[in-house]
Amino acid sequence: MIKTKVFRMNRSSFIKEMTWLYGMPWIAAATAFVLISVIFSFIYDLRWTVVTLMIIFIIMPMIIAFFYIYHGLKPLSVVNAIPHTLSFSPDEVYVSLLSPPETIPDNEHADDNAKSEPELIETASRHIPYSRLGKYKTGTNSVIFPIEGDDGGFLWIPLSAFEKDGDMADAIKIITDK
Repeated sequence: MIKTKVFRMNRSSFIKEMTWLYGMPWIAAATAFVLISVIFSFIYDLRWTVVTLMIIFIIMPMIIAFFYIYHGLKPLSVVNAIPHTLSFSPDEVYVSLLSPPETIPDNEHADDNAKSEPELIETASRHIPYSRLGKYKTGTNSVIFPIEGDDGGFLWIPLSAFEKDGDMADAIKIITDK
């Protein structure tokens, strides 16, 4: 069984990967409309500039809000933003969600606790069968698996989450062979 270290996705990576996975057709369409309306404003009428500005300042923020609400808040997408570990068994990915304990340190031991990181405890877990993972997309240092189904989302697996060099390749091989 291959197991990762504790990791989480930062905000900019979350938006970037979510946009890369789900948003490219929409962004391409909006960009095409902007370019067409800019060309029309030069060729036909300057009022097309108003259409361009409406697309940029009204339509594009609505598309971004749609992405965040529809794709970013799915339960299995939110898992990426919480500290977690992944365990790759022969049949499924076991996602273990972690959080710091809710204890308040004593004043006399406050210096010791400030120097060391708090130990994380498992608060929830999810089992994702390999049959629900779609075709993966690669990034510069990570792999993204879309999760099929109603509660889908995506599973982000960075290279830095593995302790040994070959573990990521082995994990991807386990997933894609199923």
